[in-house]
Amino acid sequence: MEGQRDVTMDFTLADGPTQLDDSSDPISTMGGGARVSPPRVTYSPDPEYSSAALQAHVDGIVALSIVVGTDGKPRDIKVVRSPGYGLDEKAIEAVREWRFQPASKDGKPVAVSIMVQVQFRQVPR
Repeated sequence: MEGQRDVTMDFTLADGPTQLDDSSDPISTMGGGARVSPPRVTYSPDPEYSSAALQAHVDGIVALSIVVGTDGKPRDIKVVRSPGYGLDEKAIEAVREWRFQPASKDGKPVAVSIMVQVQFRQVPR
């Protein structure tokens, strides 16, 4: 059996003040009438299926919280939900390589926090 993946992204900005993360880029938030356009994926290599998940015939969704920086690179990747079997590691490996057109506010790039869901499904050959 081969592995296949589907990806969905949920763009959400929390109400409240602008936060700073360890990279010193402010992370934009909703509120105060701010209009922020969401980031768009420009490069997204597929994650590999882990051998443990293939052997156990495990399907599932890995939900990740990430920050897309002003440079369009993902960082601060955290696992929110995972079926285990090494799929979370495989999703993180792939998402680290992704590139985005950054979110923008008033025409300028801003860092934003988004949720990414990577669905792993085994398909018959």
